[in-house]
Amino acid sequence: MKSSLFSRKFPAVCKDICIAAAICISLSVAAVAQVANLDPLTAADTQFLIAAARAGATEISASQDAIHKAPSSQVQNFANQMLTDHTRINEELKQLASIKNITLSDQPDGIQGATIRKLSTLEGKDYEKQYASDIGVTAHREAVNLFKNASNSADPDVKAFALKTLPSLEHHLRMAEELQNKIAQ
Repeated sequence: MKSSLFSRKFPAVCKDICIAAAICISLSVAAVAQVANLDPLTAADTQFLIAAARAGATEISASQDAIHKAPSSQVQNFANQMLTDHTRINEELKQLASIKNITLSDQPDGIQGATIRKLSTLEGKDYEKQYASDIGVTAHREAVNLFKNASNSADPDVKAFALKTLPSLEHHLRMAEELQNKIAQ
């Protein structure tokens, strides 16, 4: 009698165990996928990461040059601040890209490289005016727009990075506009 009772209950217990195991496996797979970020980024998010890295590389490269080449301490101070802030931002960006399995360049692109080469041909006040205009104001306007667009990303990590970084870039733009006005006087 015990064996017949066991045989009747065993299939129901087995079914419950199988369902529970399937649920655990499904939850585990979902958790691993979320942790591993297996959901690919959209093309727009990938392009944002690439463009942000190149923009940061441009700021870093041009600011390193400005620290040594600019004759005024106000431009050197601005360049030091840009170097410090954009180095930190680019490190955070590299960490995000690594999590998302995206490889980033640490070099400016063609247009940005051309801007840096153009700056290298200038000296004195001409250099400072062009640095403040191209790297300070124009590049930061472009970066602010880039990060504003990315702040609407569906990817929570990309969105969080863009929202976290945007206030710094907006502050840099205001600093650059002030610097440009001071240099023009």
